Amino acid sequence: MTIQVTNLVKRFASGTAALQDVSFSVREGEMIGLLGPSGSGKTTLLRMIAGLDRQTAGEIRIRGQVVDNLPAQRRGVGFVFQNYALFQHMTVFSNIAFGLRVKRLGKREIQDRVMRLLRLVRLEGYEDRYPHQLSGGQAQRVALARALAPEPSVLLLDEPFAAVDTKIRKELRRWVRQIHDEIGITSIFVTHDQEEALEIADRVLVMHQGRVEQFATPQEVWERPLSPFVAGFLGDVNEGAATVRDRQVRLWGHTFPAGEFADGERVRVFVRPSDIELGPAAPDAVPAQVREAVWAGERTQVRVQLADQSTLQVSLPSDRSVDLTPGQSVSMCIRKFQIFAEA
Repeated sequence: MTIQVTNLVKRFASGTAALQDVSFSVREGEMIGLLGPSGSGKTTLLRMIAGLDRQTAGEIRIRGQVVDNLPAQRRGVGFVFQNYALFQHMTVFSNIAFGLRVKRLGKREIQDRVMRLLRLVRLEGYEDRYPHQLSGGQAQRVALARALAPEPSVLLLDEPFAAVDTKIRKELRRWVRQIHDEIGITSIFVTHDQEEALEIADRVLVMHQGRVEQFATPQEVWERPLSPFVAGFLGDVNEGAATVRDRQVRLWGHTFPAGEFADGERVRVFVRPSDIELGPAAPDAVPAQVREAVWAGERTQVRVQLADQSTLQVSLPSDRSVDLTPGQSVSMCIRKFQIFAEA
């Protein structure tokens, strides 16, 4: 394992716990996404791995070595900040070369390594420019090259795409994944963007209130969430509560098998909008009425109302929703669902 975090705890002077008994391992060459809402402990965890903050309890190992007492510069870790943190008075070349000069590498070696990194990040010809002459995406690529220059064994990125617009952000994250694969470095990036984590991470560590809710592949956390928080946090969901009767849960006109839940137990049901199908009104189907249909490119977001006045969000491919209009009667079918005990 490249990184092993064991029973990590972080408490601030106020007594607030930012991290509570966090444990996980990262394999060699993996790209891990730390995903969670603001205040969940993502950046605190990243900074402790980097050596920028110190934990209250627990242990961090990098390549088998306990690094708890090692300063950041001796951990073999590269760090890319959200706001780039480039030196504004230095050229692109000098920004990338900064850590190499601190290590007192020879002039020729610095020249060769910086130019190689400029080619890697597709910025040949930009070496004499200053940060204010770069776009946001270019500045972030310089920040990445600077972090990679000392040849770290681990790359840590804190919200690396947050400061660029949506189109550049999508291009940049695909590009960062490509760079990761080219050099084979173990990487951890912090994000609150579910799409971002699911698209480029090998595994996703979902955090909530300083704890690990789930650590699994993107497909696993999406299709088999382990907690109500994960089910509700990853993408849009319809959520409802019900009581188990006769080993079944009846909600939204549907009957769901209750699985391991006992009669009388209160449960919460989660259904993704994309897991609901709409069709022509039929006497043997669950009736619904279209209240709103909003075209959004490849998909149309539909809001339907049921006989009990509850409403559900439905997401359909736009070519299957072209005839839906407000007030129209339709039938509804739920294809997938998740059931959790009510907290």
